[in-house]
Amino acid sequence: MSKPVPEEKRKHPRILLRLPARIGTEERMYDAMAADFSEGGLRVETSGPFAVGAVVMVYVHFPSTTIPVKARVVRHEPGEPFVGLALTQGGPTLMNAYERWAKEFGRETGQAAAPSAPEAPASRPPEPAEAVRRRLETARGNHFEVHIEPEGQGWRLAIFQSPRNPNASTPLLEARFNDYASADQALREFLKEH
Repeated sequence: MSKPVPEEKRKHPRILLRLPARIGTEERMYDAMAADFSEGGLRVETSGPFAVGAVVMVYVHFPSTTIPVKARVVRHEPGEPFVGLALTQGGPTLMNAYERWAKEFGRETGQAAAPSAPEAPASRPPEPAEAVRRRLETARGNHFEVHIEPEGQGWRLAIFQSPRNPNASTPLLEARFNDYASADQALREFLKEH
């Protein structure tokens, strides 16, 4: 006999997305992938162990900005990679950033129900129309200023220690790539190591 389908209790429709994120507390941050969100909630995929009721910070990384939101864990089954969050601060800011990103990259802003199974990872991030500059913090507490800029037929990645020493203009890492996705992947690998 099949189980009855639970009644939908969400106040705001969910929007599907796959964006890198960080989730955690002052003690520890974990890599994550934002799977879907609404103005009131967010679902992330992470290996972090979060108890229902815990208050966490989530940093959702769009190509040109990072949006911090504060949330309370409302759903996390042991052994499952997904964490359901109720946003307590930053929900409208997250929605505005998504709408700007969707408009900039020509993505539909259509809303959809949350998937019951993990969505397949996107094959490549969309190429931005202009240079991407971000300030990022790693799990180890290191701060970096990142530039991914179009250059000729490819992309230039430059990573600087932050805050930047005014007397040192040489990046910690500088490389050129044929496409934005390769530069973005190199950035992710660098951040994992630092």
